[in-house]
Amino acid sequence: MKKFSAHLSLLLAITLSTSAVLCGCTADNGSVENLELSDTKMYVNEPMSKKWQRFGWDDPLLSAESLELMRSAAADYGDHTISEDKVVYRVFYDDDGNGFYDDRAEDVNYGEMEEGDFKSAAYIRYLGDDIYIDLNTAGRIELYNKQAVRDILGIDFDLTWSWRPYIGDDKGQVLKEYDLPQDGEIADAYTLNGENVTVSDALSFASDYLNSGKYPHIISPLFTYSPFGATVYRFSNGNCAYVFTFRLNYNGVPMNYIQPSGEESGDPFDIFGNVLSLAMFTKNSVDWIWTPSLSGVRGNAFAFAEECEIKADYEKAYGLVSETLSREHTFKVKRTELLYCTRQVTDNKALQTGGNVTEPMWEFTITDTGLQDYSYIYVYVNASTEEVSVGYGTGQGYTYP
Repeated sequence: MKKFSAHLSLLLAITLSTSAVLCGCTADNGSVENLELSDTKMYVNEPMSKKWQRFGWDDPLLSAESLELMRSAAADYGDHTISEDKVVYRVFYDDDGNGFYDDRAEDVNYGEMEEGDFKSAAYIRYLGDDIYIDLNTAGRIELYNKQAVRDILGIDFDLTWSWRPYIGDDKGQVLKEYDLPQDGEIADAYTLNGENVTVSDALSFASDYLNSGKYPHIISPLFTYSPFGATVYRFSNGNCAYVFTFRLNYNGVPMNYIQPSGEESGDPFDIFGNVLSLAMFTKNSVDWIWTPSLSGVRGNAFAFAEECEIKADYEKAYGLVSETLSREHTFKVKRTELLYCTRQVTDNKALQTGGNVTEPMWEFTITDTGLQDYSYIYVYVNASTEEVSVGYGTGQGYTYP
């Protein structure tokens, strides 16, 4: 490892008995154990079917048929008709062979797309007067109600492209943030479209909306959705918006929502979090929604799904983590959970184009990292293969309570 080799090697192998790892005592040679477990919260989930699975999707290639996916999403959202003359593909042209995103990008109207353009398209957008829809090659969908942004929030700017409540010159002011469900029933009320609406009432509507199964081309019915965060934004005209953040669950098992980075700041990490966010401007409407790739337009059927065996129980998992981390530092394990984690793949034989594979993993959240640049280390132990991956976090973005 390049960055931390001078003061901490996270891949320095050590050998400690499993019992020493679990009880936090010393190893036989009297050395101090490198995992502090006295305050560790442990969550061992079990599928409702009693059977763990490995499943995944191909990355969908955009095509002329992608317009039909957009029509279906618009129909799910409400009485909206897609006008082809307002559909735009973002096409990336690689003139020098340097990589997909390395050269110029052009927005090409649907009617002007040529067959070869579809292979280089990364996004398809509907730029209507009523709603905005954005689909990408990872299967993610983003949608917002332009009319509601104008009429309720009083934002009068060019809404041609994407808009989010927390980005841009017209973004809302954060009034309060809540941890859910730790904060329990929230009776606090804020002004949504001129009416006082409690956080709990709005959250109940949002949860019912996501878990109803009525909008399969926006929200995958393969999952259930449980909230973990709420933020209240106030806009310049005095109206507020609630933004709720949800994690995904499959077969009763939560999916990870942490997004670690690689060792160097900003480096990608192949295990990524799955988060769905939505905003409400009134007590009974969803006015902006952002889905992860797993829950987007491709999320109604798996490319493959197979049963898998849990080979690493918690004792084995703790031992593997201890062996992976340095013995020169004691790491405080804040949280351990057996859950579903998703990783990007390029060489899975069950996938035609490469995409995502989800499988059971132990996720270890570690503090007291001994690192200057990172306050969190996330160690993942694949419960089926016993493969170990190490990611890093700064405490910005999503963290566990």
